[in-house]
Amino acid sequence: MTLVPRRWWLKAAVQGVASVVPGGGRVQDRFGRLTRPELDAEYLLAKWAHVTAHARAAATRDGQRTAGESPLAGLRVLELGTGWYPIVALGLALQGAEVVTVDTASHLHRAALDQTLRTLDRLAGEGRVRSHSRAPTVTQHRPAPGSSRATR
Repeated sequence: MTLVPRRWWLKAAVQGVASVVPGGGRVQDRFGRLTRPELDAEYLLAKWAHVTAHARAAATRDGQRTAGESPLAGLRVLELGTGWYPIVALGLALQGAEVVTVDTASHLHRAALDQTLRTLDRLAGEGRVRSHSRAPTVTQHRPAPGSSRATR
């Protein structure tokens, strides 16, 4: 699978328009189901690069960690846009962060979560991704008008 760099601002503009047009969310969801990438090793590793970059950036914040501790340990992280596969949210949590992820649409389903976890586990077994062993804490929020709901 060849990943083509996307212009995030174009995607954000389209999503912004879809969010205010009546029925735009349903159209966006259906279109996304047709165009979403397949979760394979290459796609997951491309997203995992974001986890690695965040950990590297956090390593420069201070020198208060003990040897072997993840630079993300103890941090609370806000991730915007969970998407179809929660790779970055799970990766940050596996690196020791407490993750709150927010998305305007509920694309994430149990099957996609299970597939992400299986693929992460396989790649970890192959030594292609590394994490600090811990039970991840990921909370997903999907804001609704007049209410706030979270799943853990």
